Amino acid sequence: NEGHLDHSPAFRLPKRGVETPRERVLTETEIHDLWHGLSNGPMGTRMERVLRLALITGQRRSEIAQAPKAELNISGSDTSWTIAGARTKNGVMHRLPLTPLAAEIFAAAIADSKQDGLRPEDYHQQALVLPGKKMEQQHDAATAGEYDILRTDALLSLGHDTLYGKTDPKI
Repeated sequence: NEGHLDHSPAFRLPKRGVETPRERVLTETEIHDLWHGLSNGPMGTRMERVLRLALITGQRRSEIAQAPKAELNISGSDTSWTIAGARTKNGVMHRLPLTPLAAEIFAAAIADSKQDGLRPEDYHQQALVLPGKKMEQQHDAATAGEYDILRTDALLSLGHDTLYGKTDPKI
């Protein structure tokens, strides 16, 4: 209400449906079958990644599919995903540690940016993927800072170019 109405026009209308919490839990066999069946499904690589990440993280499909790259810290040893409160069902920011497999799946999205007409090398792919292993063994603040700047630039640039397109392929 922005001060335009005294009451809601939907007042006294019955709710369209009853929200009930889900109680169904997949069995180990169902999880196994789903995981191994995803690569054979008709949905494509992007949806396969979303569903794999849903299994790994327990997050909602929409939160995964709509995750801005800026929410992800997918390099080094402290990989995490910080979901903004505005995007969560309860409105509270959620920081989720990522397993190496989850970080790898998110990183693969950058590597596969070529499918969107973008070049992975434009997003520091070599500088981010290869040193990531080395970063786990080093604790040098200068190296970590440089790595963080590269990662931030890569994710912001990829997000921008994916959303708005890349006007000059030489840039």
